[in-house]
Amino acid sequence: MSTHLSYLAGTLPRSQVTQLYRRIANRLSEHIMQRQILYRGSVSLQEGLVILAESRLWVDTCIQALPRESASRMEAPWRKLVSAAQLIGADEKTWEQAQSFTSGTLSDEDWVESMEELLGVCDLERDEVRRLLRRREQS
Repeated sequence: MSTHLSYLAGTLPRSQVTQLYRRIANRLSEHIMQRQILYRGSVSLQEGLVILAESRLWVDTCIQALPRESASRMEAPWRKLVSAAQLIGADEKTWEQAQSFTSGTLSDEDWVESMEELLGVCDLERDEVRRLLRRREQS
């Protein structure tokens, strides 16, 4: 990925590289989300930690391959995947809090605020979080 992005950055105008990057990263992150998290069956905490590390590595690789771009713009297509991986790889306390927030009676606005505070950033909808909470094996 790094080699391909570096090549594109060296041969195409910056606007085209940015546009291509967004499309590629969005599709790739959606594919990983579907295959590694949503439709894979149950996930153990250890597997969740591996998925979290891999998702962060994708972001870091892209940031290093395209150093002229801002980090926040490079992270944007990956945020949903990273949020899901943070949840799947969360420690027991964080996991229990996410379950409590999601199954509780919080309004949608309060839920979003609570999840962002809990995970740092949460680009997931409440229904997606419910699905993710069912994916992780109980210890």
